[in-house]
Amino acid sequence: MSMGGSSDPGSNSSLSEINVTPLVDVMLVLLTIFMVASSVETIQVAAEREKLLKERQEEDERTLLLAKLERLEEKEDRHQTDQRRDRRQMQFMQLQEEKLKEMEKELDDRSQNVPIELPKATSEAVNLAEEKKIVLTLTREHAVYMGDTRIIDCMDVAFGPPPGADGAAGPDADATTLSPERLRSCFAAIEKKLLVNEKLKADKECYLRADRRLDYGEVLRLMATIRKAGITKFGLVAEELQDGENIESGKP
Repeated sequence: MSMGGSSDPGSNSSLSEINVTPLVDVMLVLLTIFMVASSVETIQVAAEREKLLKERQEEDERTLLLAKLERLEEKEDRHQTDQRRDRRQMQFMQLQEEKLKEMEKELDDRSQNVPIELPKATSEAVNLAEEKKIVLTLTREHAVYMGDTRIIDCMDVAFGPPPGADGAAGPDADATTLSPERLRSCFAAIEKKLLVNEKLKADKECYLRADRRLDYGEVLRLMATIRKAGITKFGLVAEELQDGENIESGKP
């Protein structure tokens, strides 16, 4: 038996190893917590990003809608402005047309102011204001009017001596009887006046008012003069015969 020995060889050795099982458990728990927290954070980030994208999309849609509404309002404003401008232009044109019609009617009505006695006829009287054609008037004193403007006076001394001064018009001639030479000279001057009138050249049409007390031959010569001036169509104006009046005298 040995004094210093022992029959168990490991009875005097010390335990030097550390138990790491609890540490591993702690690390696994921490890893699990980190993974769960990371997953939650990822979901939150994705949800936040989706929310931001949706808000940005809604903002873009609102911006586009506002821009569209502004364009529609501008278009409507332009349309209303154009309508107001068109209405003003139409009103202005209507006013101008009415004024023009009034002026034309006034000018046409002036031809009625030349004092003559028109012959009577059973046909309906011509409305000169509506026809808008030039009206020539030959008075008993052999003055020729265009509208209410006297263009020729056959009694003027430029066409010869006064009627009856040289007996050329005959012994029974009165103050309104003209010699053939004076009439020929006067009607030649009338023809020149008609030839330079632009409206007559364009229309080639007019109306003739002649005093019924004139010699029929003088009216025929004036009609021939009008035709020589290039006026191919003209109408003779007469007063409408009233009920009970006689055509020859124009009286009941």
